[in-house]
Amino acid sequence: MRIAHLILTRRFAGSERHAVELANAQSAEHEVWLILRQSAADSRADAFADRVDPRVRLLLVPDWLPFWHAARALRRIRPDVAHAHLSGACRALHGVKGLCLRVATLHIRYKPRQHARLDALVAVAPWQLAGIPPALRARTEQIDNWVLPGHPAPGARARLRAENGIPENAWVFGAVGRTEHSKGFDLLMDAFNAAGMAEAWLVIIGHGPELARLRRRAGPRVLLPGFSRAPRDWMAAFDGFVNAARSEPFGLVLLEAMQSGLPIIATRTQGALHLAGCMHPALTPLGDKAALAQALADMARTRPARRNYPIERFAIGEKLAQLEAFYRRELAHAGSNIQSHGAAARQELAEPAQRVPGLTVMVLTLNEARRLPACLRSASFAEQLLVIDAGSTDDTVAVARACGAQVQVHDDWQGFGVQRTRALAYCRQASYIFCLDADEEITPELQAEIAAVVASGEQAVWKLRWLPVAFGRPLRGMGTGSGMPRLFHAACLQGYEGAVHEQAQLTPGTPVRRLRHKLPHYSYDSVQDGLKKLTQYALLGASKRAAQGQRGGVLRGLASGAVFFLRFYVLQRGFLSGGYGFLYCYLLAQERFLRYAALKYDRQLLHDRIKR
Repeated sequence: MRIAHLILTRRFAGSERHAVELANAQSAEHEVWLILRQSAADSRADAFADRVDPRVRLLLVPDWLPFWHAARALRRIRPDVAHAHLSGACRALHGVKGLCLRVATLHIRYKPRQHARLDALVAVAPWQLAGIPPALRARTEQIDNWVLPGHPAPGARARLRAENGIPENAWVFGAVGRTEHSKGFDLLMDAFNAAGMAEAWLVIIGHGPELARLRRRAGPRVLLPGFSRAPRDWMAAFDGFVNAARSEPFGLVLLEAMQSGLPIIATRTQGALHLAGCMHPALTPLGDKAALAQALADMARTRPARRNYPIERFAIGEKLAQLEAFYRRELAHAGSNIQSHGAAARQELAEPAQRVPGLTVMVLTLNEARRLPACLRSASFAEQLLVIDAGSTDDTVAVARACGAQVQVHDDWQGFGVQRTRALAYCRQASYIFCLDADEEITPELQAEIAAVVASGEQAVWKLRWLPVAFGRPLRGMGTGSGMPRLFHAACLQGYEGAVHEQAQLTPGTPVRRLRHKLPHYSYDSVQDGLKKLTQYALLGASKRAAQGQRGGVLRGLASGAVFFLRFYVLQRGFLSGGYGFLYCYLLAQERFLRYAALKYDRQLLHDRIKR
């Protein structure tokens, strides 16, 4: 099943944790996409794009009108299920009616403007069902939140207490959540001060719009460290957990407190009442500062021990099975109203691709764990999947093997030509070899065309053209030149030469044919990714030219970049793709300029083993 999750917020909190953990878990069995806004990948502690599993296809959309860009992305992905989280994501689903099954999780409550026009809903707590209109309630499933297994870092309790000046024998009340009015942290601080507990401390972990104001009014023994990427470590440093919320739909933090075994005080929110049967908290009325102060004082006086809570019912495996059954039920109910893949594509999802005997697909990799699953899935029709890795430090090798690929590691990088020639040694049983990059995917139409070539037995080489995909958008109106040789009869391919943009060495007289369908090439996921690749390929290109004795310089670089930009932006119609096309052509032209600048000013640093 192809599933796309959308959450278009900027900062990490409970709903973001839910969406990311769900996408990560589902990617073990399904093709899963996660659509986030660009700022979710910023270099901030509370950004969260880096929490996404490499098996998930991550797609970042611009921060301006993100719901519009997300809807456009869904039309390209064409998922079976689009699952929205929070308001911006729901708004994106309004524009793709009939494309796929449109589902939203009620992280807070039913809101007609967000949810009324969707196909189905997931409620995280039973109380939410009452607010849903009867017709849509029939299309709603109640599925509890979950808590993933995990443990604090060794020594976390002692370390955090020492770093924050908390005495070893102090009783520490802890609270975790976004610092906003609904969480009641102002009420909690007032109740803590009113309780007058000499040896107690209060620590509130989280960030949000009220953090600065709360810090200004914090009294002695009240700490607000801000956002933490390791909340389990703080749970280990706490002795008791407090949820003073004015409203809490479910309370994922309550599950985390239960997992840590902490005794719990909670206000009578909907979420706390839903979990009360297994949590057994000290419940206080909503907004009642005196009652909360008394509950804090009682816990500080009695100092209850940690507990073992029955949290087995909140394991994610059971929730995944429940959610998948819900998806399939609602897909069957939607029937002909959904055009997503159609019957033929659903059959394709249910059955593995038929292998093409005699075909090897080879892929060169270096730290490609995030993109590799989609690449290898698109090539799963080949009899042999061969990955030649250049010494990845991420999970590339493990991901490749999990996808059924044969993996060979050659970490003494000597250029693309040498690496591809090495790969040929592992293709001795192949009749045909297709060279694929980790940022490319073979479409079903191209698969069929390749299979037909292999069935023909013709000894030739076949060129194809790219379909550039940049910043999440296919640049369909753009030409890509005469094409590049990618499919070879094994008897015709002798090896490769060149450190970058390597050339295939063919048997003399080998006929050259052309494949009709294009190969999607995911050139730049983001501007940041584009700048990184620009640097790599500029140095590789400069190294190649240095070995050939060429000269560089600023004027030569400007001329090369300008000619290249005009060629791609004007002659090959990059302008038809608007701002995306301009940025794509500009980055490519900038690479050409820097290639000749490095050739002159960094010549002594260039060599043929510059890393990819």
